[in-house]
Amino acid sequence: MRRPRSAFTTIELVIAIAIIGIMVTVAAPRIGRINKKADLRSARDHIASYISTARHVAIQRSTPARMARSGNLVWIESQPAGGPVTLVRDTIDLQALFGVNVTSATTQIRFDPRGFSANAGAQRKFVLKLGAEYKDSVCVTGLGVIMKKGCAL
Repeated sequence: MRRPRSAFTTIELVIAIAIIGIMVTVAAPRIGRINKKADLRSARDHIASYISTARHVAIQRSTPARMARSGNLVWIESQPAGGPVTLVRDTIDLQALFGVNVTSATTQIRFDPRGFSANAGAQRKFVLKLGAEYKDSVCVTGLGVIMKKGCAL
């Protein structure tokens, strides 16, 4: 009487590896798109966080503060009346971190000690691009409201 085998045959292993290879081939482009979208969202959230922090610094310290941008670099500064400009939050490079390019007609958003944008009545928009096909934006109203969603490109 023969004992039953408890191992896989070579044919079964080759078939399993082929199925796994096909699944990886189909899923790889989708995973790449998911990663790019996640990078774009992270960059958008960083911009929104820096704008929000500048507003909070202005209110908390009762002094004007601003979120400034130069190319893809973003930072926060505060300047008490008659005092020197102080860097509140370190400069980050959104291109180096996430591969995102930032464009905007605005190079800075100033907040007064009440937390209102110094550009009252005007909406400021930062457009983030990752490659040619991925685009997102962050808008700030004159009252200092930050919109990550619903901001028209």
